[in-house]
Amino acid sequence: MTTFDAAVIGGGPAGCLAATYLARGGLSVALIEKRSTPHHKVCGEFISGEGVPLLLDADVSLAQATHISGMRLHGPTRSCEAPLPTAARGLSRLLMDELLLEAAQNSGVKLIRGERAKTLKKADSVFHVGGIAARRVVCATGKAEFKPVQTRAGRDSGMVGFKVHLRLAAKALGCLRQHVDLFVFESGYGGLAPVEDGLANLCFLMEREAIANVQGEWPRVARWLSNACEGLAGYLDNAEPAFWPMASVANVPYGFVRETAVADDIYCVGDQLAVIPSLTGEGMTIAMQTGKRAAECILAGVGATEFQHDMAAVVRPRVELGFLVHRLFKSPRLSDLGTQLVNRWPRLIDYIFRHTRTPAV
Repeated sequence: MTTFDAAVIGGGPAGCLAATYLARGGLSVALIEKRSTPHHKVCGEFISGEGVPLLLDADVSLAQATHISGMRLHGPTRSCEAPLPTAARGLSRLLMDELLLEAAQNSGVKLIRGERAKTLKKADSVFHVGGIAARRVVCATGKAEFKPVQTRAGRDSGMVGFKVHLRLAAKALGCLRQHVDLFVFESGYGGLAPVEDGLANLCFLMEREAIANVQGEWPRVARWLSNACEGLAGYLDNAEPAFWPMASVANVPYGFVRETAVADDIYCVGDQLAVIPSLTGEGMTIAMQTGKRAAECILAGVGATEFQHDMAAVVRPRVELGFLVHRLFKSPRLSDLGTQLVNRWPRLIDYIFRHTRTPAV
């Protein structure tokens, strides 16, 4: 059996960046992705300005991504608008993850698709992950739990996420262009962002007790969401889903930050290191930054204990602020007040964005 220098579990942004940079550094790398074909993931599909250079440096083309320069916040009855501090991009995970996997393979990574890593055992200084043997492991399984590296406990795991791509009416698509719209309703919040091919990504979180309101066919779901948030109603009028049923995910541990390393040769990255609330739009950038940094540490001979300590110190303040805003968004009255504050002090949005962004590490 071939023993790789590193095995990366998970083919999302964190795993692909880690695998790409490890291979560029001359190591033999196996990348294990459980899905054998492209698939939708529950994600806001918003790439912050800080994440764009990471993708370009990994040779991922953003030619099909949409340009996003502003944001709007809609409370149940009030709205506001502000420019983004740095221009962002919108790109579906359906396309982006395939581009990332292709970039990793082009860097010399051995891609193994359609195999789920269930166990992780070590013998004679070598890890065995399914049928793969490796000297080090990078855990990048995203929102999915991987029990061998500890089940995560978040500060708010009680919401359910939903996502669907929409074909908006021409007027609505023109209004959304170059913007991401965040909206709050009585039992949750979400976002609407343009992605490739003229589609819009509708992604939202709801309290478990309210999910019955978005079950059934699209017209019923659209009516309920339109009634729940005035700012969303105009977008959903005559909109059609590009796929159905909606993708969904539960038990996401928002607010989680891993405090200690599992072992000095197991590097946890992305959502396995920290889970920042979705509304900040920084989840994918944190994933890529931690994946790249793990690769740099492995290449430099820095153990996972030091990597974990340093990365937790960097992301913890961002996750804390993001979680406070997450709590605010769960209160419709406070979110309506927030729109008034932004209208009066537009730089408030700039402050929140800048302090939930992770600096280059």
